[in-house]
Amino acid sequence: MIFVGFLIYCNYWATGLLFNSRFAGNKLGFRYCSTLIMTKHNNGFTLIEVVAAVSLVTIGSLGVFSLIERALINSTSSLYRLTAIYLAQEGIEIVKNIRDSNWIIGLGAWDDSINCGILPCEYEADHTNISFLDVYFEPGNFLNIETDPVLGKKFFQYSSDGMETRFKRKITVSNCFPVSSACLNVSVLVSWHAKGKSNQIIIQENLYNYR
Repeated sequence: MIFVGFLIYCNYWATGLLFNSRFAGNKLGFRYCSTLIMTKHNNGFTLIEVVAAVSLVTIGSLGVFSLIERALINSTSSLYRLTAIYLAQEGIEIVKNIRDSNWIIGLGAWDDSINCGILPCEYEADHTNISFLDVYFEPGNFLNIETDPVLGKKFFQYSSDGMETRFKRKITVSNCFPVSSACLNVSVLVSWHAKGKSNQIIIQENLYNYR
């Protein structure tokens, strides 16, 4: 960069544009500049030029690495959020499956083991729950991720086997507003902790006895 500036300066000086040089308008000025340039070329780069070049490369590299780090952090955060949304939606589907099982069995009410009366009920459940829900107690249990030996696929559940994840899930069932014997409100909260920050997702849906 310094060398390029020198070339520009020398050109202006030799042509008399910078100031009224005694070399202006003749070949002597250009020959003088050429001599300086050849001397410069033969001597190589100065320490200042090397330091300046290294500094520019370092600053540019730091910017690139910073962008890569930020992209990785955002990618991980997005993955956690998508997993939480899936777990919340799964919680609602679990309650729906229990309602459908009550319909198929036909021995009790459609909301057996779901509705506990006037006050809201809080539960923990996974895909293995088909006829009842386990009561939720603070601070809740972490979901484990396990591989089904038959299907060979991974599932989230509360059994003692498998690898513990960072996610907790609370299923809350309450009366709809206005209150109706044919409607229940299901709210699923999924919480997790990442990068020193607590996060949560809440999904709600009304469950109906449309039979």
